[in-house]
Amino acid sequence: IRERIEGLATLLRNRLSALPGVTVQDLGTVMSGLVSFTMEREPPHAIRDRLAACGIAVSVNGVGYTPLDMTARGLDWVVRASLSYLNTEEEIGIFIEALSA
Repeated sequence: IRERIEGLATLLRNRLSALPGVTVQDLGTVMSGLVSFTMEREPPHAIRDRLAACGIAVSVNGVGYTPLDMTARGLDWVVRASLSYLNTEEEIGIFIEALSA
């Protein structure tokens, strides 16, 4: 299960990193299935709402969730996608298409 989730999360991080204006905010050497990112021209709450209209669920986390880290990095909010071993590569493609629209 761990290998599956790591592979999907790596794929999502790579696909997100390739999008103009998107910054993957995850740090560390061992990554989980939680993928956090921001977009230059769209606030996190708007991203969440736009993706929800496409049937895609993400959360928006603010400083209150990780105050020391986010404050140190100057982040107010991030969008967070949570991957499961049940997700598919096709769903990641759909996610990227919806985010790019």
